Amino acid sequence: MKRFLRMPLRYRFVLSSTFLIVLLMILVTLIVENRQRETFFSEAKKRGESIARNLAAVSMGYLVSYNYIALKQNAERVTGEDVVYVIILDKEGNVAAYSGRDDLQGKKLTDPVSLKAATAKGLLLQEAFYKEKGVRVLDISYPVFMENSGQRWGVIRVGLSLEGMYADIRYTRGLLAFIAAFAILLGYGGSVFLARKITKPLEELVGATVEVAKGNLEHRIHLSTGDEIEELARNFNRMVDEILQHRKELEARLAEIASLKRYTDYVLASMSNGLLTVDREGVIVTVNRGCEEIIGVRKEEMVGKVFTTCFKDNPEFCKAIEDAVGGNGSKRLEVSYRKGEEELILAFSATPLVDTEDKRIGTLVIFEDLTEIKALEERMRHADRLAAVGVIAASLAHDIQNPLTAIKTFVQLLPERADNPAFIERFNRTVPREVNRLSTIIENLLDLARKPRLTLTSVNLNDILQKTIELYTVEFDQRGVEVDFDPDPDLLHIKGDPEYLTRVFSNLLVNAFQAMPDGGRISISTGVGEGKVFARISDTGVGMSEETAKNLFNPFYTTKERGTGLGLVTVKNIVEEHKGEITVESAPGKGTTFTIYFPAENIPTLEHRV
Repeated sequence: MKRFLRMPLRYRFVLSSTFLIVLLMILVTLIVENRQRETFFSEAKKRGESIARNLAAVSMGYLVSYNYIALKQNAERVTGEDVVYVIILDKEGNVAAYSGRDDLQGKKLTDPVSLKAATAKGLLLQEAFYKEKGVRVLDISYPVFMENSGQRWGVIRVGLSLEGMYADIRYTRGLLAFIAAFAILLGYGGSVFLARKITKPLEELVGATVEVAKGNLEHRIHLSTGDEIEELARNFNRMVDEILQHRKELEARLAEIASLKRYTDYVLASMSNGLLTVDREGVIVTVNRGCEEIIGVRKEEMVGKVFTTCFKDNPEFCKAIEDAVGGNGSKRLEVSYRKGEEELILAFSATPLVDTEDKRIGTLVIFEDLTEIKALEERMRHADRLAAVGVIAASLAHDIQNPLTAIKTFVQLLPERADNPAFIERFNRTVPREVNRLSTIIENLLDLARKPRLTLTSVNLNDILQKTIELYTVEFDQRGVEVDFDPDPDLLHIKGDPEYLTRVFSNLLVNAFQAMPDGGRISISTGVGEGKVFARISDTGVGMSEETAKNLFNPFYTTKERGTGLGLVTVKNIVEEHKGEITVESAPGKGTTFTIYFPAENIPTLEHRV
């Protein structure tokens, strides 16, 4: 088949036409021969059935009376011309009469054709070869039944010669073969003429396409055949003109694209941030110089490989890319990356890459090394804490002076009034209270000064809040405070220290019910927004002024009569150590709302937020 397809079109046309003519003539021969055979068999059946029926009618009485002589005479009388033999069987299946074979009278015939004929219950036709005369015959068996009884008394068998039919078929075959040979010769000559008529201009057209394929778009075809091929040549010339025009436009566009690509390469190479692109299967496609410098891996070691293989030693960085590839991008987040012995902090963001049909084709990942910035921020926070030492020392001196004065007074009077029960009672009540007050001030001051040592685990804020609320159930009942807790059932986990988080929410709940001396309602809710987990605590208390809200997180600033002003400062310190943030909204007489945001352990996709 491959060899045939590689032939020139002219030869394939001639061979195909000749093959079709041969196939058609074979089909015609088979149809004619089959029709001729069916016609002959139909006529032979009618004639044989007529002979058998007539013979059965005249032989009925002889079969009943076992008159084999009369049956023999009837069989011999019918035999002749194309009737090769006549066989009459009695009701036991024995030969009652056999034309030309008296020696078989009274015997059973055991050949397959005779066995089928002996048991025939209706008209039976069988084609067989009659060895006695060496001819092919159509054996027609017709059973003889007694009228009104249904009892079979014998079988009439008539053998009609088929030699005439086969002679006619051979003649017809020869005639059709002659006609086929003539048709093949005529078709071959016609196909050769048509092939030349068609393929010659086509060869010119093919030559033109070869020239165009080589880049010679100035080549043209000039044909005057007056048919479809001439129209094809004109269309070809018009198409080449359009291709030439498009090529000029494409060359101009390619020059623009090449210039734009060079400019883009310069931009990417000049970026200090790391950039890489990942396709839909997670294979890294593009890496810029900033990426190589930040993470310390060469471009050749990343491009063409799956990102999970390249960054398998940095699971947090790998997980951030995996979430971005599987979702719809992400907000800015911070991830850690180990570069040898150095631990980097990277600002990570990702954006989906889409084609002109808005179909996702990959993900763009951009990251920045924040390690030095974070170290600088830590040094600035440390400097701020040192700068606040003066303010804290002044405030601390004022707060410590009052309890120390009371303690000093009672200690100085103790030798003189040791025997006074009223004085001893006041001494035992006042001194321990002021000592505890000093201890509380010092403890809060130490919490503010030292960095919390967090033990981070995967926690759910719903669980932390539920346990914290249970700690103050009795207090709420005593103060007439109702608590409405509305947790998000699909809340994402965060990395946090359960003990320190409990201190945060405890402080906020205490502030809330202290702001409602006559009772009220505390509303607590959790949720996910903009890639962060939040917890919101609102009360219906007295609220606060704008000035108070502004100074709320300053050390030793308090509106309470016996407050230290360090509780909310500690809260803010713990939240920031969790890489979170805390906001406050309040107005006098309208209550207060604290909202705390924490980075989620897994970046939420669009599906999570829905």
